[in-house]
Amino acid sequence: MKISKMEEGVMDLTVDRLDGFEERTQIKVLYLEDNSSDVDLLEIELSKTGNYLIKAIETKDELIKELKGEYDIFICDYCLVGFDGKEAVKIAQKIRPDIPPVILSGTVGEEEAVNILHSGAYDFILKQNLKRIHRVIDRVIQEATRRKQAQIYLKELEDKNALLNSILDSLDDLMFFKDTEAKYIRVNKAFVNYFNISEENIIGKTDRDLFCAEIYNKTEEAHEKVVKNAKSVRFHTEYMKSNGKFSILEIVKTPIVSNGKVIGWVGVSRDVTEKRLLEEMLRRNQLTLSQAEEISGAGSFELNDDLGVLRCSANLLKIFHINSEHDQISLSKLYNIVYEADRVLFMQQFQNAIKNKEALSLTHRIFIDNDIKYCKTSIRPDLTNNNGLYYGIVVNMTPERKQEDIISNIQESERKRISRELHDSIGPKLAAAMMYMDQLHIKEQDEKIAKVRTIVLDSVNEIRDISRSLSVKMVEDNGLENAIEDLFDHIPSEIEKEIKVEINEDEISPMIAAQVYRIVQEAINNMLKHSEASAFKFSMVQDQSILKLDIKDNGSGCNIHEANGKGNGIKNITHRVKRCHGIVRYSSDKGNGFSIEIKVPVK
Repeated sequence: MKISKMEEGVMDLTVDRLDGFEERTQIKVLYLEDNSSDVDLLEIELSKTGNYLIKAIETKDELIKELKGEYDIFICDYCLVGFDGKEAVKIAQKIRPDIPPVILSGTVGEEEAVNILHSGAYDFILKQNLKRIHRVIDRVIQEATRRKQAQIYLKELEDKNALLNSILDSLDDLMFFKDTEAKYIRVNKAFVNYFNISEENIIGKTDRDLFCAEIYNKTEEAHEKVVKNAKSVRFHTEYMKSNGKFSILEIVKTPIVSNGKVIGWVGVSRDVTEKRLLEEMLRRNQLTLSQAEEISGAGSFELNDDLGVLRCSANLLKIFHINSEHDQISLSKLYNIVYEADRVLFMQQFQNAIKNKEALSLTHRIFIDNDIKYCKTSIRPDLTNNNGLYYGIVVNMTPERKQEDIISNIQESERKRISRELHDSIGPKLAAAMMYMDQLHIKEQDEKIAKVRTIVLDSVNEIRDISRSLSVKMVEDNGLENAIEDLFDHIPSEIEKEIKVEINEDEISPMIAAQVYRIVQEAINNMLKHSEASAFKFSMVQDQSILKLDIKDNGSGCNIHEANGKGNGIKNITHRVKRCHGIVRYSSDKGNGFSIEIKVPVK
């Protein structure tokens, strides 16, 4: 192993190649740490595993300066002088979002670990587990690379999809698509207007059905050449328009090839003076779009609201497990693919977005082949024309959701463990201490003992409150309604409360019940900490398969955007609502209270 100083604060760690390991390229690490001993420990650990170039810095100013350089990863200590790791991550993400950050900490709880990840860090690692650092670095760099690629492909997908539709709508040339039986499957507006035949009377028919023998014979001859050679064919023909004038058309027919097979033909007809060939560009756009979707795990669609039909990309049909030669499905079929518990809410939000010509992004489940997938569907209207078209994308979020479930289960298990320890161990010990103090009768110490007894009693009550807040055992043992009523019982009596609960607990899944309990708990805590409210209203009503929550207070209110950026309360509520595949709306103005409206499926 070779260790050499590259410059002040920079250590070059090069490991001789070991049998069974491939030689790796140098990884540039920016390390924010104000403890030189910890810097040395990291350098020693990394020197065991590969070729690293480490730049160690200590201050915020150094961080801002060094972020202008080229680094593969940014590692920072969680506890720093003057600021912390989360702030450092935010600075790094703002200046250089392409450099993935990792938090290195001496100790951190599960809840704070989640906050760290929410702050933008790709991962965190405890210093006592420093041996894992090289694996974390490799995984984080790979994940950052995947994210960059996904962003590029998604941008290309949007651009190519918009370009494709823009081309077809703006062309003066006559465009047509035929299947392998030479039947028309799509024509553009210019084709319809030029021949003065409605699209309905063209689709599904051949040239023999539509045109005179002379035109049909020429197109049939060209068609046979295309079939035989699987190459583009160019030919000319004359056509007499309805006004009695002859026009000379140049026609280019090109096969559409997929996996080595001809699956159809595309044609361009134009005046002989028009020499532009657009078909190849169109074909490349379609293939590029398909590749981008495949890599990003997404599928796109175009919705024609007037027809209630979605034209789907091949990858979207793959996500939906639809084997079809056609790229269209009905809107009702999309609704039926959505998981039954999410369907009503999905339909309501989707239809409202179309009605109001608004953009929409909604998480939900789909149920296909007895399997549940987690998806995020987004649509946006085409505002350039009043054509009833919407462009959408469906992203398969199943891998990310499974990872979230694992983290959530770990968090909940840890909360239950801590709650149990507080309730079964520390609480009884304090109660026993009170009993022993009650048996003491030394007069000169009575006043001191009374103070100690009060402190112990307060501690017992606080431990009970903490134990109750950490666990959802109240929900599991007594039901959602009783658990929520227990939360309200702990609101100070001087705050006026108005509560309405109308639910069928047998229809609400345990997961939804637990998440709703946490949401209400978070809302109450936010109200008590920040609102200075004197009145609090809560309504939870079940409307068939949807659970509706309305939470309001008459407190000081706030700016929603500012509040969302500063605290975790709104973020936590939003995150839990999304996990339930629901929607949430916040409304507030300074001085006018705070309101939360939530809709989630019952299962």
